[in-house]
Amino acid sequence: MFEHLGPLAYNRPKPKRWRHRFVVAFLFSLGIFFLATMIVPGPSSLASDTSPKVHWQSSTLEQRVSRGSTQVQLFQLTIDSPVSGAGLQKMKVYVNGLYDAQYLSQLKLFHQGVQLGTLLDLDEHGYLNFNLNDYKLPAGTSQFVITLPETKLLATGTIMQFSVENRTDLKLTYQNQRLVPTGKFPLLSGVTQIVDQGDWQVYNRTKQGNFIVPSRGRTLLGIMSLASGAELLDIKTIEFGLEQAKKQKNDNIEFVLINDGNIVATATSTAGQILFVINKPLVAKISSLLDIELYAKDLPVGDYLFSLKNITGKGYVSNNIISWTEPLVLSRVHSLSDYPVFESAVVDPSLRAGWNNVFSTKIKASGKNKINFYKFTWYYQAKNATVRQAKVFVDSKYYPMDVIIKDNMVIAKAEWSNPLSIDVEGHLVQLMLDVDQLGPDSVIEAYLQPDIITTDPDSIWEYNIVWSHDANLKNSYLLPYLPLAPTVLTHID
Repeated sequence: MFEHLGPLAYNRPKPKRWRHRFVVAFLFSLGIFFLATMIVPGPSSLASDTSPKVHWQSSTLEQRVSRGSTQVQLFQLTIDSPVSGAGLQKMKVYVNGLYDAQYLSQLKLFHQGVQLGTLLDLDEHGYLNFNLNDYKLPAGTSQFVITLPETKLLATGTIMQFSVENRTDLKLTYQNQRLVPTGKFPLLSGVTQIVDQGDWQVYNRTKQGNFIVPSRGRTLLGIMSLASGAELLDIKTIEFGLEQAKKQKNDNIEFVLINDGNIVATATSTAGQILFVINKPLVAKISSLLDIELYAKDLPVGDYLFSLKNITGKGYVSNNIISWTEPLVLSRVHSLSDYPVFESAVVDPSLRAGWNNVFSTKIKASGKNKINFYKFTWYYQAKNATVRQAKVFVDSKYYPMDVIIKDNMVIAKAEWSNPLSIDVEGHLVQLMLDVDQLGPDSVIEAYLQPDIITTDPDSIWEYNIVWSHDANLKNSYLLPYLPLAPTVLTHID
């Protein structure tokens, strides 16, 4: 009865439009894919993991520059490129402390000494933008430097520092790919400060501040190094002070000043002062140290204290005479006419059962008078070995001394009436140990024990080494060339 009615709407079959839409979308995507593959990547493309790594680092050395200096290097960047041809497009540098456009516009950028690039703009935030026009970097290590040609109009006290804050501030390309520079960012320069004039930097380089020297012949008394803090300084005078412990007369002693093996000045002591007038070119520099050596031609017997009192020099830029007046103790020196000189001697390094020469030293007298020895002390360590006896030999022959072994020490004393006498030709003194119970890894180490104490014991005989060249007994404290290196003997089956 309802045959005249059609089917319900929700039961009717829907037109198949989705197939048409799918086909259109697929063809559109396929076209985009082929179009993308035909586009050549431009310089803005990021580098892949296989792209060369161009490494950047900066010098953070601080400097003080005398006002009026020219061609001042303010920012040094070192680049290490593994390939040749990486192109630098732009460099963005932040400047802190110097905001006057008159000076900032004068800044020059150099690469390996060649000026390049122009300052594109200077914004109000202190950024400099250098346009480098795809400057090609060489392979290996090279350096960029930002330089200020003139500083005479800068105010004293001006402080400035430069930096490359981010990796993106360096636009690099290689074979149409954008490179990301490596390094520790931000890249910072050291702080540069403008000062009125240079100043002195003085360092005591004397290896030992308290030592013995011979009273005859040219003798080194001390070494110092000089540098300037802000400008080259032409040295005019150097003055030392001279004191003696016993207030002995110290006038008319001749002294020599030496640089790089050449005599630069001579002087004679007067009233405890040694004044050198420098008539030859002698310049203290900013970037390197100038070594100065003080010598005496003949230093009378006695105890001396040498100190640096004053230096004067003329600034190359400021033209001012600049002085250094802070006293600096250079050395304490004990001048003796006669003293012993110790030298190491070779021993057989093989350790055997029985008697072994475990330590040898050649001892000479420094002067014409003989040196008498009354006591020696050696120290030894024995590993997997037993030391039974000890003897002293002189020139490979037994020498009678009272020898005892105590607490890994061998102490040898000579009779008061029969000391070991050493002349300028010298003698070989040898410590002999009788050893047994050796194993495959047995070792004996031995050395001559010098005196290192600075306070007097109750008796001179408590010192390790006792000697004399006159009626006064002395120890080995401050003797040159001591301590000597130990010797090591090893047992091999």
